[in-house]
Amino acid sequence: MRRSQNLPHDVALTLARDIASVATPVLSESSVLTDADLVSLIAAEDEAKQLAVAGRATLSEAVADALVAHGSEDVVVAVVSNPGAALAEPTLDLALDRFPNSERVHSPMIARDTLPVTIAERLVAMVSERLQGELVRRHALPADLATDLILDGRERATLALVDDNSPPERVEDLVRSLARGGRLTSSIIVRAACVGDLAFVETALAVMADVPVENAGRLVHDVGRRGLEALADKAGVGARDRIVLRIAVDTSRRDRTWRWPGRPPALLGNRDRAGADPLRRRRGRGPGRGRGLSDPQARELCRRPPGGGLGGAVKRLCGDFRTGLQITDEVR
Repeated sequence: MRRSQNLPHDVALTLARDIASVATPVLSESSVLTDADLVSLIAAEDEAKQLAVAGRATLSEAVADALVAHGSEDVVVAVVSNPGAALAEPTLDLALDRFPNSERVHSPMIARDTLPVTIAERLVAMVSERLQGELVRRHALPADLATDLILDGRERATLALVDDNSPPERVEDLVRSLARGGRLTSSIIVRAACVGDLAFVETALAVMADVPVENAGRLVHDVGRRGLEALADKAGVGARDRIVLRIAVDTSRRDRTWRWPGRPPALLGNRDRAGADPLRRRRGRGPGRGRGLSDPQARELCRRPPGGGLGGAVKRLCGDFRTGLQITDEVR
């Protein structure tokens, strides 16, 4: 009966409103019930019935949103774990707002085939914050060191959410998500410049300076350098960071054939994971080809404690160690 398409609508609705043991078979499979019926039943906040709806083969955006708004953590986990659920960005945002510390919610959300870039960025930040606490608690790391390690990883993972083939709208969505969360900083902009992601740099500076992205792009590529200096100043980038930013942008413009993505495998889905190795050697054509550090040299440098002051900070920011060393030398 629960699978019958000939079941009268009023009968199906009567069964769905009955006690859970009677209602759940109909709620989980009947195609006679409309989205409006399901949303109304979900609002009654009977968890057993909500779980039955969450397990349906397909869920419309309206039904999924109602489940996330009214359901318990178990219900929300069932919804985000359902590959047939149509989850709009506001619904995913709501799930994270309601259960910001739930790994049970985060894990199946990360495993979904596609995620809006703004949601992926929020997940990166949330997972980073949880890992920071674990590092301090489990491994007795000083809080400052744990913060530095997590910030470094979070920035790399965040930048990996876009690449050279990403449409401008996706880059802007990511940047504005960072800005809303207070995570759009000089540090991540300098890092983006160091790894050659000038589209991110242009968009981030545009948002921070409140100017059109097209205008910011012209200023970033101003050969006289004054344009970038003025834009970065208006965006609130500090004087020393502006020096590093300028040199990194100049280096990136000279060698646009290489970019170190450093993508986090957990957020990649079926995309290419070849770029996940942060010590990948430079490839392609361009100035200085073959002059970068070899993998063994790079690994040895990574094993050493980072140097103090600006030089150490720059080397930590740059995926290309040759670029990092060049910037450090020029700043000094």
